[in-house]
Amino acid sequence: MWSDTMRLRHWSPSEGYASGDSLLSLLTTGWEISAASRVQGKSPAPMFNVTLVRADETLEVLVLDGPVARSIVPRYIPGLQQIV
Repeated sequence: MWSDTMRLRHWSPSEGYASGDSLLSLLTTGWEISAASRVQGKSPAPMFNVTLVRADETLEVLVLDGPVARSIVPRYIPGLQQIV
């Protein structure tokens, strides 16, 4: 999934949301998804609410739906296998 030619994309909790690339960077740096859900009605763009954990840290991230997010997030949402 990760290539040596790809660069980590920084994301800060002060940002309103993260891209799929930012989520991938977080996962590459040791964070793991513990829960995920679709966000309904809060934004005109489709979003996921993702809970990440690393050691004793927890991070809530709003992730913009897109090709990268769709390849990662659905496996953490029970009953949601494919997003069209």
